[in-house]
Amino acid sequence: MSETATGTRNRRDHRVWTSGMCWLYCRQTGPVLWLGSVAAAGLETGIYGCEMCIAELEHMVRVAVTERDARQGYAPTG
Repeated sequence: MSETATGTRNRRDHRVWTSGMCWLYCRQTGPVLWLGSVAAAGLETGIYGCEMCIAELEHMVRVAVTERDARQGYAPTG
């Protein structure tokens, strides 16, 4: 299922995972994926998420987009 190599974890989707702290909900240390940059108080750094927290974030995005599209009269796809 996964392959481990020198601090990175490559999955079927070819995303590169590394060891670190999840910056999303659980704040646990383990395999994390870089999600992008975040800026706060004039500072900028990378934000990372674990597999479970990324799944929750993706769910929240899907719900928000579905609700927004329904308000705007778009039919759901897929």
